[in-house]
Amino acid sequence: MRNDEFSESLRKERNVAMSIHVAEDVLSQDVQEPSDRDVDDDWLYFWRDYEGKVSAEELQELWGRVLAGEVKNPGTYSVRTLDFLKVLSREEAELISKAAQFVIDGRIFRGKDEFLEESGLILPQMLHLQDIGVLSGLESLGFKATYTSIKPDCFYLGLVASNRILLIEGEDTNKEAEAEVYLVTSIGREVLKLASFKVNEGYLKSVAKDYVKKGFKVSVADWTWVSDREGRYSNRIEITDNA
Repeated sequence: MRNDEFSESLRKERNVAMSIHVAEDVLSQDVQEPSDRDVDDDWLYFWRDYEGKVSAEELQELWGRVLAGEVKNPGTYSVRTLDFLKVLSREEAELISKAAQFVIDGRIFRGKDEFLEESGLILPQMLHLQDIGVLSGLESLGFKATYTSIKPDCFYLGLVASNRILLIEGEDTNKEAEAEVYLVTSIGREVLKLASFKVNEGYLKSVAKDYVKKGFKVSVADWTWVSDREGRYSNRIEITDNA
């Protein structure tokens, strides 16, 4: 093996080792029960091949979080997502991290420009997130999200936003909770899971107040996932129009 080939091989191994270290840290702090299924060998091959070419620390952390998520629950991240991350720049990764704090139930609620702009998400940045396939609906008036109750005898709904949850309640089980939103694409949902973030609290409470004005009882609470499908909330606080 030539010296340049040997150096490149060492660089790739070092990059992989850094991301594995990130994955170990993420898994050590996770309270969610891991799956008893094994990660697909082909998926691991693609992960190792793609990640080995990444030297930027911020991107290595993303690849480490991908590995942790896949180990915890095989099938969480598709090979298509690995392809997406392979060409992701450091600047785009930072942009995705900024956007992640505004995602509630796979959507970014419209009419909250002041919160987005404070984080550096003005229209050109939002359009770029659409161009790379993370968001949709920016070029039009967005989409309307219509939520219905998950209970038969009253209106009850929970919208998860990373480490927090919006609890929306009402007496009329047939009532619908609507909002104008931008959609996070399927690949966007996978990628946004990788960002290490907490939801923007001011933005979350602003969305909550919108539903209060529509006649719902709304609370916010801390949220913890206990499996890939279930979680629990704590420290519930009711939101009023003046809160």
